[in-house]
Amino acid sequence: MRSALIALLPGMAMSAAAGQDGPVPVTLSYAHRLPALEAPALRVGDECFLPVSEAGRIGWTVESDGDEARVSVHGLVVETFIRDLDGRPYLPLRTVVEAAGGLSEWTQEQRLQVYSKITRITVKVDRIEIEGTLPVTRSFLVLDGPKRVAFDIKAARLDPNDPPEVTGEVRYAQFDPVTVRVVAQVQGEPNVSQVAGDPARPILRWTGASTVPIEAIEFPPKPAPLLLGEPILEVDTEERTVIRLPFQGPAPGKLAAYRDPDGVFWVDLPSGERLEGWQQTSLRGRVVLSAELVERGGGGLRLRLELERPMGVHVSARDSELVVRLVRAEHAYGSLAEKTIVVDPGHGGRDAGAQHKEDGERLDEKDLNLAVARIVADLLSESGSTVVMTRNDDYHVGVYDRPEMANASEAHFFISIHFNSNPTPNSRSGTFTYYHSDDTDSKLLAECILGEISKVSGLPSNGAMSDYTVHWRGEKKGFAVLRSIEMPGVLVEIAYLNNDTDRKRLLEPEFQRAVAEAIVKGIEVYIGNEA
Repeated sequence: MRSALIALLPGMAMSAAAGQDGPVPVTLSYAHRLPALEAPALRVGDECFLPVSEAGRIGWTVESDGDEARVSVHGLVVETFIRDLDGRPYLPLRTVVEAAGGLSEWTQEQRLQVYSKITRITVKVDRIEIEGTLPVTRSFLVLDGPKRVAFDIKAARLDPNDPPEVTGEVRYAQFDPVTVRVVAQVQGEPNVSQVAGDPARPILRWTGASTVPIEAIEFPPKPAPLLLGEPILEVDTEERTVIRLPFQGPAPGKLAAYRDPDGVFWVDLPSGERLEGWQQTSLRGRVVLSAELVERGGGGLRLRLELERPMGVHVSARDSELVVRLVRAEHAYGSLAEKTIVVDPGHGGRDAGAQHKEDGERLDEKDLNLAVARIVADLLSESGSTVVMTRNDDYHVGVYDRPEMANASEAHFFISIHFNSNPTPNSRSGTFTYYHSDDTDSKLLAECILGEISKVSGLPSNGAMSDYTVHWRGEKKGFAVLRSIEMPGVLVEIAYLNNDTDRKRLLEPEFQRAVAEAIVKGIEVYIGNEA
């Protein structure tokens, strides 16, 4: 065990996050995996608190004495505090990770990514050795022209201000936001025989080839900054608002805005810096309550937009300006009583959907989908909505018949209800909402619904996602039930059948009703009738 001892004081890393008043369940990615936590990690301000009882699931051991703890983090001992949340003892995970030499950042409001900092890279005649501060996931590939061995270290970061110590002939770079790639050039045909080492210090060995000189590359140059000026309100109406931000430097790539559960919109600008002489001014309009640039965890800036009501948000870069367009979303007016809403209980009949088997009993997704969909339909009907259900019992309806029913009904919204599963039990938890492709209105509806579910479910909120993120046999097609609808539509994956914590909750009638109420309230928020 490393002998270093680091003492931390209560309250470190506890700056408040905008709009968060209490603990919020979050998804934790550690060593490029999602640990199966029986009790979720919680976000309070910028800190992520991990239940003491769950520390072993990420390889930590804890000795506690009252409100103090000694945490063994992969060979390093960290002294820290314990905080009581909801009657359970928690550790300040981000603070402990930082003390152990690791890095972490909120990649979404309710998703924390933990990284190992790479401190040493060594290449010998038949191997690549990596040293980092925290566990990683590793993979390799052999490249031709010239022959090279590439070692990919996931959940890893390079620190521009403290680059790794390098020995041997090697190239290395931050290949993507979560992967450090290390490359050695070889002569011969490498036969990779072993990936060894402990979780934080992986070793890749091969036979049949020897390393040869390669042009060494120092730490990759930092991208040129995006120098941003003050936001300017150009168009300001109830239906359409345009905000412009002048900038200097290379135009940013793909830009996107997302809405957090508190209704605030954010645009991440990782290379953003303020222009010299820049001063924060208050920007307010008919729909915009405030628009400001704020510091971004992990570096750069974020544009924070607080709006009077949910709006479709389009962000683009043109010439020397970032342009943010706010547009009133389709059907975002009136009341639920004026709307026709299609409620789609996924699967049915011969199509059971996801399944869970235990002690001779089988749980079918189709039955849970129908149970929640019926509650949603009843609540909408009580609000005066015209409700169309694609099925109201246990029978099969084709995935192309469902959107046809919605289009024929001239519906205003389409809500498809599902529960999730995956190949590895207890590896994922929580809620996703999906929208088709890059449809802005459906994305907004998905964010509004997810935001309300996250307030009542007690499970992690995994984000509003384009269905293009789900590939079928390598193709980006999206979900059949969303592809051809002619109105804003969302597919909700409420929780995981094969996660013990999720399953316990989703079988509770109180949970099913709370989620159904949140779905209805999410539609109300989108329309503009709920704060």
